[in-house]
Order: sequence, then structure tokens, then C-alpha cells
Amino acid sequence: GITFDGSNIWVTNSNSNSVTKLNATDGTVVATYPAGTNPGSIVFDGSNIWIINYSAGFRGVIKLVSGNGSITGEFSLGSSSGPSGICFDGSNIWVTDTSQGKVVKISPDDSIIGSYSPLTSPTGIVFDGTHIWVTHLNSYDVAKLNITDGSVAGTYNYPYFIGDSPIGMAFNGVHVWVANWKSNSVSKL
Repeated sequence: GITFDGSNIWVTNSNSNSVTKLNATDGTVVATYPAGTNPGSIVFDGSNIWIINYSAGFRGVIKLVSGNGSITGEFSLGSSSGPSGICFDGSNIWVTDTSQGKVVKISPDDSIIGSYSPLTSPTGIVFDGTHIWVTHLNSYDVAKLNITDGSVAGTYNYPYFIGDSPIGMAFNGVHVWVANWKSNSVSKL
């Protein structure tokens, strides 16, 4: 995973169970910090770095202070969960849990606000300034969720709007872009 904190680039190192903070100007290593077990997707919330962890004993999210890399919180999603994607909506952290078919919303004060089951196999996730968008790898859909209650505001499906097996997402300020794994394509919504 990779994220930008306004000054530095943060990259997760799954095999070494760490995260590296790089100077965004010249790419030099600022620091490397422990980041749980098998860190994956990562996001910055304006103060903290949030990282998905995939270990057998702990599957969830850890929170690091961006200034010194100290771990300040751990949020388990359950032993059978499969956290995949993570995003920040300006107020809360959203995490996709692929194996449980849900999206979890975590508040900045470290409590789980809600768990929503919009469709099956939620994987990628992004915030567009108004809605949360989620890919559904196995059901070939992309859902647009309301940030207040996680309800589905719209669904876009294969083959009309997206390609086969949507997995990754990005927002460029105007459009939501979707990476489609099996069709080797990208869709613009």
C-alpha cells in the first residue's frame, strides 16, 4: 500500500511487517516503523496513518501517529475477516472486509460506528467528497454508498458500466476510476 501525508510518502512492507516513510521530494528514507503483521492498504487521515493488517491472529486495522510512527490503536474485524481496502472520508475511516461481505466505518476516536453489507466481496474503496464507492470483486459491481448510514445510493455493473472483476479504485476530483482485474481494463464513472 502507499499513501501521501502532505509531506511524505508512506509505503507498507508486507514481508518485513513495517511501513517506510519517504521524503516526497527526493525519495530518501525518513524512517521505518513496525506496522503489525502483513501490512497492506494504507491511508492518511490528516494526523494518523491507518494500515490494514492480515495476520492469522489479528485481522484488522492499526493506527500510527504520523510524526513518530508509534502505534496508537488496533481495531479487530474478527478472526475470519479479510480486510482489503481502506479510505478516509474527511471524518471517518472506512474498511472493506472481503470475506465477511461488509464495509466497516471507524470514528477518529477509535470506535466502530457501523458495519454495512452493501453487496458481496467488497474489495476496493474510495471517497469522492460526497459518497463512498466500493468494488465488489465476485459480483462484478461497483456500489456508491451514503456516508451517513452506508446505504446503497447506486449500483453500476458489468458489462454496462465496468469491466470484469472490479478490484481497485481512485478518484481524480471529477471521476471515479475502476481497475478491472479479469478484463485487464480501467473504467471511468
